[in-house]
Amino acid sequence: MSGKKHKEPCKDEPVKVRSKVWDFSLIIGAILIAWGFSAWIRLDWVKLAQKKPATQWEGHYLPTTHDSYLYASVISQASKTNPPEEKIKSLPDVADSGAITLFGMLLVKHLGVNVHDVITYMPIFTAGLLAIPMVLLGRLYGSTFLGFAAAILAVSGTSYFNRTCAGYYDTDMFSVTIPALILFWLLKAHKEQSIPALSAGALGIFFFPFFYNSGSPIGAAVGASFIGLRFLLWFINRNKTEPEEVQFTLIATTLLCLSIALCPWTVGITWVITPIKPWGGFLILVAMISGAVFLTKNRNFDSSRIVKFAACISAIILVLMPGPIKSIALRAVVYMPGVSAKNTAGKPSGTADKPTLAYKNVMETIVEARTSDWAELMQRISGSSWACALAVCGYILLLCLYPEFIVSVPFVGIGVFAHWGGHRFTVHAVPIAAFAVAFLPIGLFELWQRIKLWNQSSGSKTAKSNKGINADAKNLRYELMSVWPAYIAVGLLTLILLRGNMLHAEGRSNALTTVLSSEEVVLIDDLHKASAPGDYVHTWWDWGSAIWHHAERNVLTTPINQSYDTFVFAKMMTTDSPRLTAHLGRTAAEYFHHGTEDLPTGLAVDYLFSDRSIHPDNVLSKLEEHLPVEPTRDAFLYLPAKLLNFYPVLHMFSERDLLKGTVDPYPSLVFFTGYQRQQNFVYVFGPESSSVPTYLVDLHQLAICVFGKRIAGKQAQLMSARGENIQINASAISLQSKSGQLLHAKSLQMEQDQFRATLFDGKTVTNKMSAVEWIYPTHLLKKAEQLDAGTKYEVEGDTKPGLHFVFSQNPPLALLADEKTYRSQMMQLLVLSRPDTNYFELISSNPGGKVYKIKK
Repeated sequence: MSGKKHKEPCKDEPVKVRSKVWDFSLIIGAILIAWGFSAWIRLDWVKLAQKKPATQWEGHYLPTTHDSYLYASVISQASKTNPPEEKIKSLPDVADSGAITLFGMLLVKHLGVNVHDVITYMPIFTAGLLAIPMVLLGRLYGSTFLGFAAAILAVSGTSYFNRTCAGYYDTDMFSVTIPALILFWLLKAHKEQSIPALSAGALGIFFFPFFYNSGSPIGAAVGASFIGLRFLLWFINRNKTEPEEVQFTLIATTLLCLSIALCPWTVGITWVITPIKPWGGFLILVAMISGAVFLTKNRNFDSSRIVKFAACISAIILVLMPGPIKSIALRAVVYMPGVSAKNTAGKPSGTADKPTLAYKNVMETIVEARTSDWAELMQRISGSSWACALAVCGYILLLCLYPEFIVSVPFVGIGVFAHWGGHRFTVHAVPIAAFAVAFLPIGLFELWQRIKLWNQSSGSKTAKSNKGINADAKNLRYELMSVWPAYIAVGLLTLILLRGNMLHAEGRSNALTTVLSSEEVVLIDDLHKASAPGDYVHTWWDWGSAIWHHAERNVLTTPINQSYDTFVFAKMMTTDSPRLTAHLGRTAAEYFHHGTEDLPTGLAVDYLFSDRSIHPDNVLSKLEEHLPVEPTRDAFLYLPAKLLNFYPVLHMFSERDLLKGTVDPYPSLVFFTGYQRQQNFVYVFGPESSSVPTYLVDLHQLAICVFGKRIAGKQAQLMSARGENIQINASAISLQSKSGQLLHAKSLQMEQDQFRATLFDGKTVTNKMSAVEWIYPTHLLKKAEQLDAGTKYEVEGDTKPGLHFVFSQNPPLALLADEKTYRSQMMQLLVLSRPDTNYFELISSNPGGKVYKIKK
């Protein structure tokens, strides 16, 4: 027998093992429940869409956001086994966007999943992954239940739900979850002086741009905040700091500075163009991590000089490679109000020695980039203003109790920046707000415990630290009387806030529509059949990537190329010249595709207005007269019916002085929600929904009466009796008798119970005021026409500009347009269906819109 003494097993070890297994099971269970809840509330849209054929195409659901079409088109083209010889111009490489397209291609090309199913279901099942860092954060600070409550609130948060709902296949699936994971690893590293956790955080920052191209500023801000925190604590406690803590701070500086400096190398396309960069950066980090592990495990080795030297070198590298840090300010400037944000893709090339033309800034018209008031911002972050106010209180308490949470300030800062930069940024503040509001009851309990401990130890020099909310739970009575009330408060608060989130999710799912209806996709499919690879389709940039996906044809502008070429299509729609529209569409396609010898690549407008000595208006006049290119491919127009709603935006982009930036007076175009016709009278409703008509149109007299500003006959009688005149700001005035007859006049005079009206033809009519039911302000119409019946009502020989009333029962339509709008090619081609057959050939038409081929 050996003389060695056997070590007796510790009786507490099985208990500890069981405790760890229980904790692990609890964490996994909390994550799975929160993830399942996230998927459940998002699947609600699918159930609703099953009953809506307009949301489906070829047995699959259509995307619910424009960016989804971008990724779908990239994935579809990359997954083709026999791609066409002529590729779609400017279509991004599958590696450009990194994980979101590469993973999608893996599912479509190698696993046979339909691309539309990827677009629809990936956000549903990926959004819930945010529960992982939220639950882990709660567990890190003593309570899995806290993490679970925060996870439930985060995955259903208003802004996060909006940007990860069904069919919203975008980088928001990663842009929130990965930074939350980075935050968890860094906080864990700080609390436990853990090199593995620190390494995970550094690698998270390094790889984040692979999942989100714009992730460098966010990763840089979080990493820099952590370094700042460590050095601040080192400075404050410089006389008490242990050598191990100093060493850890220097190691953290080394790893995080390197990860921040090198993270731009992991952007998707870099892995294809220069793979040595991301792989090299990864190997450098692995080497530094290995060195850090070696130094921390070999306590006898004097590593002070090495870690100081490594920290200095890494800081110098970050200074020499300041891209991620500088990008924080650069990204902010792009979205700040009053700043002329110029899209890189939209900056005129080859014109450094010429004045830049004053095109409209696309960023100002994007809904998600518009500024948000504080109430809307708070609602998007936490579901309501009061919930966000509670989250702010919870966050302040969190910082007071656990100062290391200062590392999360970048998330809060991005959320606050949404007030100026646009409400799309609120999504980044959702996780920390959810954690803060769930923490509030527990934080108050923790604060009370610390005050209690401080009072008990006020006579001593040292006070016992309170680690975790259960650190002083000595017995069951303590837990029942102290800890569980806090848990119950967390649960109740979570349920109250969760109800608001679920109501929002339900409403959002009911209202959420697909980018294109099945009718609109039919138009693109017909366009695909009538065209060939390499042909061009002119449409507004919102639908550019949808053309890429469904038609597989070239376009000038897309959601990722919101360039100054937006001017081209806008001008094609607002001009009254079919010849200019055709020549502009043909020329822009050829210039954009081929360029010129002097400027082989660039935007179409770069070539159109390359000669700055000629006023842009004169350039267009010359283009209208003469086609300067030889056609090498066909060009088409895709005009969905919803383009009508964009007319004011088209006007902003095209009807402007490109030298001065001034915009022409806005045209008049009013859409109505419906109408009712009774013989020669048409009662028009809207533009807002209402049971009371907005206007009354007299087709026989070509007059439109303003219902909303009518005056009762009795009121007019009282005014007449007091010697007051009716002030009418209109070109005419109409009187409606109690029997319903209308009388239109150029002028009206009242004397007691009598009125004298001068009619349009100069005749005078006199009658009693008591016979008048209503008096309307009235405007004269130049023309009224019912499209589906083919009937027109107009003044013969009238060549003066005037208002046009257009209505139709099938498809349902009612609008009022001024002369300029009426004569625009958008109205002529899309609404009136009166193309100039010399220049346009109708390819496809249905209630969803129209498709034309440019003939010459």
